[in-house]
Amino acid sequence: MKRVIKYFLLTSSWFFIHIILLLRRPTDCLEQLLLADSGSELFDIISLLGYAILAFLMTIIAGALVNRTYNFSITRKRKRLLICLVIVLAFSPATISYLKNEINGFPKELKLRTEICSKIKPVKYLAYGTAAKNLQIEEYREIAELTGFPELPSSSINISYLYTYDGFLPDFVFELEYRVPLTVEVDTFSKENGGYSSSQTFEVKEGFKIVSYNESNS
Repeated sequence: MKRVIKYFLLTSSWFFIHIILLLRRPTDCLEQLLLADSGSELFDIISLLGYAILAFLMTIIAGALVNRTYNFSITRKRKRLLICLVIVLAFSPATISYLKNEINGFPKELKLRTEICSKIKPVKYLAYGTAAKNLQIEEYREIAELTGFPELPSSSINISYLYTYDGFLPDFVFELEYRVPLTVEVDTFSKENGGYSSSQTFEVKEGFKIVSYNESNS
């Protein structure tokens, strides 16, 4: 019982440090705009609880390894607990994510996302939604990574979109328009299946193909 309490206290310490690392992450306006009504907060809470359970199991395993490896060289419980904590934190999802953001230059990504946020406007043709105009391909890819929007050719310019959805019902409307050089092949299609429909067309204008993609469910 004492060992379980010890591991529980150690896991609580991990949980507290995990929260600190999450709070240290810079505020991301893009996630707030695009995911505010998508249930991501609940997902974060569930993930955090899952990580806590994982940390508890990792602590038990780490404690067993430390007791077996250092049974004769380390006799003080505080030292064993400290080693357990270091092992758990070293493989913590929060630690790995935090270090990854730092190594990849998250502040630079944050600056790009802040510029994107200035182009995004809320729309509520249905309950929720956003729209943006004149996006560059790098900006659109940041948005698509969070929302699952279709991939576009790297040569796409002047990208505009509108996405609005109900939030409770599966109803949504997605409109996308962009320009590509004349040499880029563009498929045209029109599909319908019950209340779902999608289509793609293009027209040649001002030396570009202007592509229009539409998708909806009602």
